[in-house]
Formats: sequence, C-alpha cells, structure tokens
Amino acid sequence: MLIGNPYKFAIYAELVKEWNDKGATWHNGLLYLYVDGTPFPDEAYTATFEVDIRKLIYRLSSIGINKELFNEVQAKAYEKMCDIAFQISNESDIWHQNLISPPTLYDYNYYIFAVSDGKQIRILAARPDEKDEYEDGYRLILQNLKIKEAFIPCEYLEKMLLELENWTWK
Repeated sequence: MLIGNPYKFAIYAELVKEWNDKGATWHNGLLYLYVDGTPFPDEAYTATFEVDIRKLIYRLSSIGINKELFNEVQAKAYEKMCDIAFQISNESDIWHQNLISPPTLYDYNYYIFAVSDGKQIRILAARPDEKDEYEDGYRLILQNLKIKEAFIPCEYLEKMLLELENWTWK
C-alpha cells in the first residue's frame, strides 16, 4: 500500500506473507518512507508492523511547531534536529517532536526528521554513515551528508495519517 506522493512524501507498507507464521500475533513486512523521490531505507529490512506502524503514526501525529527551525538552512536544521534527538542540546526533552523514523529505520541509522511552522511540514531525511559516542549521547557524522527534503501542507499529512490508521495489515 502506498500512501502519498513518493516525489514529495509517502509511506509504503507491504505485508510479506512468507515472513509471517499462520496465526502469529506479529505481522512482518516492508516499510519505506519516501522523501523527494528517495526511499528510506534503500534496502529491504523486516518491519514489525505492530511496532513500526504504531510508532510512525504516533511520531507523525506529534510533530512540533518551531518556526525558527522550520526556516533554518537545510544542513543546519538537520544538524540541530540530530542534536535534539541525541540529547546533545538543552532541548532534549522535546526530541520526539522532530524524529519521525520508525524503529526499523532508526535501528539502521536512517534518521528522518520533521518540523512544522503551523501550516506546512518540512521533512529532512538522510543516513549518516557513522556515529561517534560522547559522554552525553551520540553525535552523528554529518559532513558531506546527502539530505533529502520535502515540504507538505499539514492537511496533506493529516489525510495520510487517517489512511494509515485505517489500513489493516492482518
């Protein structure tokens, strides 16, 4: 199932029957987020829908409004959202308002962030290659990072969320 426009922002989820036992309580499949025509992840990973879809819905429903961050230069905005997500800044209590990667993507270093100005949502996605560990958390290596970006109206995301919430993979 594809929700949205892959050339802007979209969610692709597909149950893979061969990955699931008959009568199982967990449902596994593929889950991709598309940002500006690029799929994240860029290879197949098993997503557990009961965890990943629910977490994605929660995170997409909780995108924070921050006009300063929304208007920031692309690389600086991504860096600031990484700092917040990995508790490098003093704003660590609001990390969940920007990181929208579901657990499967997050586990493989696909960090997708979103911020709103109240009318639009700005989505920034990338996959940093490495992490350096610091005493107070992680700092990603962000030099020469290829960041994909999309701007969508808040209403567009609301419609996507409604469709995703009504989708059943069982």
